[in-house]
Amino acid sequence: PALGPSLTCLELLDVRDRNHDYLSNIAMDSIASHCGGLETFGFTDSCVTTLGLEGVLRNNPGITTLNLSRNIMLGFDTVDVIASYLPRLEVLRDYHRVGNGNDWLNNRTLTSLVDSLVLSDGAGAGRGMRLRRIGLYAKSSKSDVPSIEGGVARAIECGLKEVEINKESTGSFVSDQRVKVYESKYKNYAAGSRYGDEHYQCVDV
Repeated sequence: PALGPSLTCLELLDVRDRNHDYLSNIAMDSIASHCGGLETFGFTDSCVTTLGLEGVLRNNPGITTLNLSRNIMLGFDTVDVIASYLPRLEVLRDYHRVGNGNDWLNNRTLTSLVDSLVLSDGAGAGRGMRLRRIGLYAKSSKSDVPSIEGGVARAIECGLKEVEINKESTGSFVSDQRVKVYESKYKNYAAGSRYGDEHYQCVDV
Protein backbone atom coordinates (compact mmCIF):
# COMPACT_ATOMS: atom_id res chain seq x y z
CA PRO A 1 0.00 0.00 0.00
CA ALA A 2 1.04 3.62 -0.55
CA LEU A 3 2.02 5.37 2.65
CA GLY A 4 -0.07 8.40 3.47
CA PRO A 5 -2.38 10.02 6.00
CA SER A 6 -5.42 8.15 4.67
CA LEU A 7 -3.89 4.70 5.20
CA THR A 8 -5.59 2.85 8.08
CA CYS A 9 -4.17 -0.68 7.78
CA LEU A 10 -0.50 -1.56 7.26
CA GLU A 11 0.76 -5.11 7.83
CA LEU A 12 4.30 -6.04 6.78
CA LEU A 13 4.83 -9.78 7.14
CA ASP A 14 8.38 -11.08 6.60
CA VAL A 15 9.31 -8.07 4.46
CA ARG A 16 12.83 -7.67 3.02
CA ASP A 17 14.31 -5.02 0.76
CA ARG A 18 16.16 -5.51 -2.54
CA ASN A 19 19.30 -6.48 -0.62
CA HIS A 20 17.31 -9.10 1.29
CA ASP A 21 17.78 -7.17 4.51
CA TYR A 22 14.96 -7.33 7.01
CA LEU A 23 12.72 -4.40 7.86
CA SER A 24 14.63 -1.91 10.02
CA ASN A 25 14.23 1.30 12.01
CA ILE A 26 14.80 3.27 8.80
CA ALA A 27 11.54 1.90 7.43
CA MET A 28 9.80 2.71 10.72
CA ASP A 29 10.97 6.32 10.42
CA SER A 30 9.40 6.55 6.98
CA ILE A 31 6.13 5.07 8.18
CA ALA A 32 6.06 7.43 11.15
CA SER A 33 6.67 10.41 8.86
CA HIS A 34 3.94 9.59 6.35
CA CYS A 35 1.23 7.84 8.36
CA GLY A 36 -0.88 9.30 11.13
CA GLY A 37 -4.20 7.52 10.80
CA LEU A 38 -3.31 3.86 11.24
CA GLU A 39 -5.83 1.68 13.06
CA THR A 40 -4.15 -1.64 12.28
CA PHE A 41 -0.38 -2.06 12.26
CA GLY A 42 1.85 -5.10 12.16
CA PHE A 43 5.27 -6.33 11.11
CA THR A 44 7.07 -9.64 11.59
CA ASP A 45 10.60 -11.06 11.25
CA SER A 46 12.27 -7.67 11.41
CA CYS A 47 15.35 -5.94 12.82
CA VAL A 48 13.21 -3.16 14.27
CA THR A 49 13.99 -2.09 17.83
CA THR A 50 11.72 -0.54 20.42
CA LEU A 51 13.04 2.89 19.47
CA GLY A 52 11.98 2.40 15.85
CA LEU A 53 8.53 1.17 16.88
CA GLU A 54 8.03 4.12 19.21
CA GLY A 55 8.03 6.67 16.41
CA VAL A 56 5.20 4.91 14.57
CA LEU A 57 3.06 4.45 17.67
CA ARG A 58 3.60 8.03 18.80
CA ASN A 59 2.20 9.33 15.50
CA ASN A 60 -0.64 6.79 15.33
CA PRO A 61 -2.44 6.77 18.69
CA GLY A 62 -5.58 5.41 17.02
CA ILE A 63 -4.10 1.94 16.49
CA THR A 64 -6.45 -0.70 17.89
CA THR A 65 -4.82 -3.85 16.43
CA LEU A 66 -1.08 -4.47 16.76
CA ASN A 67 0.88 -7.50 15.54
CA LEU A 68 4.54 -7.68 16.66
CA SER A 69 5.17 -11.38 16.03
CA ARG A 70 8.68 -12.79 15.68
CA ASN A 71 10.55 -9.53 16.28
CA ILE A 72 13.56 -10.58 18.32
CA MET A 73 15.11 -7.10 18.48
CA LEU A 74 12.23 -5.61 20.46
CA GLY A 75 13.14 -5.08 24.11
CA PHE A 76 11.21 -5.50 27.32
CA ASP A 77 10.45 -1.75 27.26
CA THR A 78 8.19 -2.34 24.26
CA VAL A 79 5.22 -2.64 26.61
CA ASP A 80 5.98 0.80 28.05
CA VAL A 81 5.86 2.28 24.55
CA ILE A 82 2.58 0.51 23.76
CA ALA A 83 1.01 1.66 27.01
CA SER A 84 2.16 5.24 26.48
CA TYR A 85 0.79 5.72 22.98
CA LEU A 86 -2.02 3.18 22.39
CA PRO A 87 -4.80 3.66 24.96
CA ARG A 88 -7.36 2.25 22.51
CA LEU A 89 -5.54 -1.03 21.86
CA GLU A 90 -7.98 -3.94 21.49
CA VAL A 91 -5.98 -6.74 19.84
CA LEU A 92 -2.31 -7.61 20.44
CA ARG A 93 -0.45 -10.48 18.76
CA ASP A 94 3.00 -11.87 19.53
CA TYR A 95 3.03 -15.18 17.64
CA HIS A 96 5.95 -17.61 17.53
CA ARG A 97 7.29 -16.71 20.93
CA VAL A 98 10.47 -18.54 21.94
CA GLY A 99 9.46 -18.90 25.57
CA ASN A 100 13.04 -18.82 26.90
CA GLY A 101 12.79 -15.63 28.92
CA ASN A 102 14.05 -13.36 26.16
CA ASP A 103 10.66 -12.59 24.58
CA TRP A 104 9.63 -8.96 24.88
CA LEU A 105 6.24 -10.18 26.10
CA ASN A 106 6.39 -12.34 29.22
CA ASN A 107 4.70 -12.61 32.59
CA ARG A 108 6.22 -9.45 33.98
CA THR A 109 5.87 -7.26 30.90
CA LEU A 110 2.34 -8.40 30.07
CA THR A 111 1.23 -7.73 33.63
CA SER A 112 2.82 -4.28 33.45
CA LEU A 113 1.09 -3.56 30.14
CA VAL A 114 -2.29 -4.64 31.45
CA ASP A 115 -2.00 -2.51 34.58
CA SER A 116 -1.00 0.50 32.46
CA LEU A 117 -3.88 0.01 30.01
CA VAL A 118 -6.36 -0.19 32.87
CA LEU A 119 -5.19 3.21 34.06
CA SER A 120 -4.94 4.75 30.60
CA ASP A 121 -7.35 7.25 29.13
CA GLY A 122 -10.58 5.60 28.08
CA ALA A 123 -10.50 2.81 30.60
CA GLY A 124 -10.78 4.15 34.13
CA ALA A 125 -11.18 2.50 37.48
CA GLY A 126 -13.74 -0.26 37.60
CA ARG A 127 -14.13 -0.41 33.82
CA GLY A 128 -11.26 -2.73 32.99
CA MET A 129 -9.35 -2.18 29.75
CA ARG A 130 -10.08 -2.10 26.04
CA LEU A 131 -7.67 -4.95 25.22
CA ARG A 132 -9.98 -7.88 24.44
CA ARG A 133 -7.87 -10.38 22.43
CA ILE A 134 -4.26 -11.49 22.62
CA GLY A 135 -2.43 -13.91 20.31
CA LEU A 136 0.40 -15.95 21.83
CA TYR A 137 0.99 -18.92 19.54
CA ALA A 138 4.42 -20.25 20.57
CA LYS A 139 7.30 -22.18 19.01
CA SER A 140 7.88 -24.34 22.06
CA SER A 141 4.39 -25.02 23.33
CA LYS A 142 5.25 -27.28 26.27
CA SER A 143 7.73 -24.90 27.87
CA ASP A 144 6.12 -21.61 26.96
CA VAL A 145 3.06 -21.47 29.23
CA PRO A 146 4.88 -20.71 32.52
CA SER A 147 6.55 -17.70 30.90
CA ILE A 148 3.24 -15.98 30.12
CA GLU A 149 0.41 -17.63 32.07
CA GLY A 150 0.52 -15.24 35.01
CA GLY A 151 0.30 -12.24 32.71
CA VAL A 152 -2.65 -13.76 30.85
CA ALA A 153 -4.42 -14.42 34.15
CA ARG A 154 -3.95 -10.77 35.12
CA ALA A 155 -5.30 -9.67 31.73
CA ILE A 156 -8.41 -11.82 32.18
CA GLU A 157 -9.02 -10.22 35.56
CA CYS A 158 -8.94 -6.83 33.83
CA GLY A 159 -11.28 -7.67 30.98
CA LEU A 160 -9.45 -9.81 28.38
CA LYS A 161 -12.05 -11.92 26.53
CA GLU A 162 -10.16 -14.01 23.94
CA VAL A 163 -6.78 -15.78 23.76
CA GLU A 164 -5.15 -17.33 20.68
CA ILE A 165 -2.68 -20.03 21.73
CA ASN A 166 -1.48 -23.55 20.95
CA LYS A 167 -4.08 -26.11 21.92
CA GLU A 168 -1.47 -28.26 23.68
CA SER A 169 -0.01 -25.35 25.62
CA THR A 170 -3.12 -23.82 27.12
CA GLY A 171 -2.70 -23.10 30.81
CA SER A 172 -5.07 -23.04 33.75
CA PHE A 173 -6.88 -20.05 32.28
CA VAL A 174 -8.70 -22.31 29.77
CA SER A 175 -11.14 -23.27 32.51
CA ASP A 176 -11.95 -19.64 33.21
CA GLN A 177 -15.45 -18.99 31.92
CA ARG A 178 -14.63 -15.33 31.37
CA VAL A 179 -12.38 -16.03 28.39
CA LYS A 180 -12.61 -17.92 25.08
CA VAL A 181 -9.51 -19.77 23.93
CA TYR A 182 -8.79 -20.06 20.20
CA GLU A 183 -6.20 -21.95 18.21
CA SER A 184 -5.15 -20.40 14.92
CA LYS A 185 -5.66 -22.66 11.90
CA TYR A 186 -2.49 -21.13 10.45
CA LYS A 187 0.03 -22.35 13.01
CA ASN A 188 3.10 -21.28 11.05
CA TYR A 189 1.80 -17.86 10.11
CA ALA A 190 1.57 -14.71 12.18
CA ALA A 191 -2.09 -14.08 11.56
CA GLY A 192 -3.10 -10.86 9.90
CA SER A 193 -5.74 -8.75 11.59
CA ARG A 194 -8.19 -8.95 8.70
CA TYR A 195 -8.79 -12.62 9.35
CA GLY A 196 -12.16 -13.21 10.93
CA ASP A 197 -13.08 -15.87 13.46
CA GLU A 198 -13.52 -18.37 10.62
CA HIS A 199 -9.71 -18.64 10.61
CA TYR A 200 -9.67 -19.63 14.28
CA GLN A 201 -11.19 -22.58 16.08
CA CYS A 202 -12.28 -22.64 19.67
CA VAL A 203 -10.19 -25.03 21.79
CA ASP A 204 -12.04 -27.98 23.31
CA VAL A 205 -11.34 -28.19 27.01
